[in-house]
Amino acid sequence: MHLSNTSKGKGFSLLEVLICILLIAIVASLSIPNLSSWVLNSRKQSIFNELHGFLAFGRWAAVTEKKLVTICPLNSSGVCVDDWNLTISAFIDADKNRKPDNNVILRQLALDLTGFDLKSRTAGRGYFRFNPEGAAHGTMGSLLLCPDDQKQESMAYMPVNLAGRFRVEDDIDHDGVIIMASGAKLSCPM
Repeated sequence: MHLSNTSKGKGFSLLEVLICILLIAIVASLSIPNLSSWVLNSRKQSIFNELHGFLAFGRWAAVTEKKLVTICPLNSSGVCVDDWNLTISAFIDADKNRKPDNNVILRQLALDLTGFDLKSRTAGRGYFRFNPEGAAHGTMGSLLLCPDDQKQESMAYMPVNLAGRFRVEDDIDHDGVIIMASGAKLSCPM
């Protein structure tokens, strides 16, 4: 039996393996910052999708129940507070005392705000209220989503108009400022 000399090793040399590992490391080091930014942007979109659905539920509940529905975070005493990093509640509030009537909460929303801070712009009220026609009751307001690291992610703004509708506006140029149609400038507190 005779073995041919032409069947030389069919693998990679140590040098080839090291070059491949080096190239993979370089590509990974370049893509990791983009990946963390992508994760934060996805989380931001998820937060606003959840808020949009929750506000839509509150508006629907007001029309269906034919009563005022308030949406706000509640403190340990069951009263609205202006701390939107807490669990948000939707409840019937016919007597307008910012507490759930008969202690009944229609729905709650606990947001994962990792990497963000959620602020309200409700003139100190800290709540949104919808009337039986589905419109905002009283005055309008908005929510401002501020990233913990403004270098990695941009802020976003969600106004609720008097008709009870809401939309999302992003800081598309990543300068930390959203310019409103009125010319007013919004920015996250440092």
